[in-house]
Parts: sequence; C-alpha cells; structure tokens
Amino acid sequence: MNADEHGLKDQSLTPLRSASEPEALREAVRLLRAGELVVFPTETLYAVGCDGLNPQALRRLRRLRERPAGQGFILAVRDVAMAEALTADLPPAARRLMERFWPGPLTLVLPAASGLPAEVTASDGTIAVRESSHPVVAALVEGADSPLAVPSANRAGEPPARTAEAAAGALGQSVALVLDGGTCAQSQPSTMVRSVAEQPELLREGALPWPRIQAACSR
Repeated sequence: MNADEHGLKDQSLTPLRSASEPEALREAVRLLRAGELVVFPTETLYAVGCDGLNPQALRRLRRLRERPAGQGFILAVRDVAMAEALTADLPPAARRLMERFWPGPLTLVLPAASGLPAEVTASDGTIAVRESSHPVVAALVEGADSPLAVPSANRAGEPPARTAEAAAGALGQSVALVLDGGTCAQSQPSTMVRSVAEQPELLREGALPWPRIQAACSR
C-alpha cells in the first residue's frame, strides 16, 4: 500500500523552511493564527502544533494524531502567568516546580479553568501545560499570543521525530509548514507530573529526572 492510500502525500511536497529565518517564523505564526497545523522543533522532540484555544484546529490535530476523545493535549505557554490563566487552581507545589524548572522539559497536569475548549482538556477536568526552553517554541507562542497544543510530530504508534525530515515524512501534507531546526538534542519527551494536590505524582518520566523533581518538592 502506498502513501497516497494512507491519505498522505509525497513528503517532498511538504513546505519545509529553516527555523532560523525570521520570515519563516512569521509565516508559521500567521498559519497558527489562521488555525493551521505547523511542525517545529522543541528542546526534546519535534512537535506538530496548533492554536490551543481554537476548537476547529484542535479537532484537526486530534484526527491527525489519532488521539482518543477525552485525552487532552499538552499546551506550550509563554510563562507562569499564561499557565495560571488556563487553570482553575494553581497548587503551591506546582508553582514551585514552574519557578524551578521552567522553561524546560517539565509538563504539569493541573485543574483546568472553565471555558476552555473541550478538545484540549482531559476527561478528568485537567489540562497539561509546559514552558519550552526552545527559542522557536517561545517565538511561536509569543507571536501567536496564545498557548499552542504541541503533541509529538508522528503518527500514532510510530516513533517520535527528532528531525524535520522525519516529521515531514510522517505527516506529509497534513500540515501547512515544517520548520527545520536541525536534530533535536533529546530523544525523550518532557517529564509529566500531575499536580492537583500538595504532593505531585509522576505520570511519565522523560528528559527531567523524577528525583530532581522530588527534591524540589521537599524544599
């Protein structure tokens, strides 16, 4: 079965531009604001992102990533203030972790604020947020002036992409643009921690070791 039979196009037709070009970043911001899907590098892996507050874009992203209903997306935020605006309550432990490890590969699962799109929250009423240390992600969030949904840039069941070429090959023309930032330094995703009470709970250990998080929580 060829790529077209899977609904994919030749990856050579996927727009791919250098993330170091200011004009490419401006184009990416324009596309994100218009509800399009864009691939870009993070400090861990390549992500395929959209405006995290745009229900239509989130539905397209869910179909592309074959994400089950009720499973939310990680949102890349500009800073602690943007994260706090997305939450119903910010536990003190979560704030300590943000101040210690953000920007960086730490995702916090928090109680979701009311009024957020159902497509971005989990079925248990939580939302996942992180502030990336990668300059491209920071520039896109700043330019879009909105949190960005940022799942890894791969098809369900396939390995995450560490290069722009791998991401383009996986997603084809399902995305409007691929920003090439070279090979991502990490091969692991962000560490994910649930923080809805005083004692955070490890959901997924990734690039940030859990013992470091535990040590920060005990201070």
